[in-house]
Amino acid sequence: MGLPAVRQRPLRHRPAVDPALRIAGGGAFFRGNELERLHRDVRAGGFHPPNANLVHAVVGKAALGVL
Repeated sequence: MGLPAVRQRPLRHRPAVDPALRIAGGGAFFRGNELERLHRDVRAGGFHPPNANLVHAVVGKAALGVL
């Protein structure tokens, strides 16, 4: 699994997070709300690569066939 696959991982959660935000309403967008954090993480995941330690772990596991 390469870096592009790791970057796309959060996008797989959008189908769950988007309806949860619609159900929760506007209050879900306030800081401190868990849905706000999830929404932010899901949206930003495609733009911001994970930290180097995570990338090294994922690449190492993929090379060893542990994933």
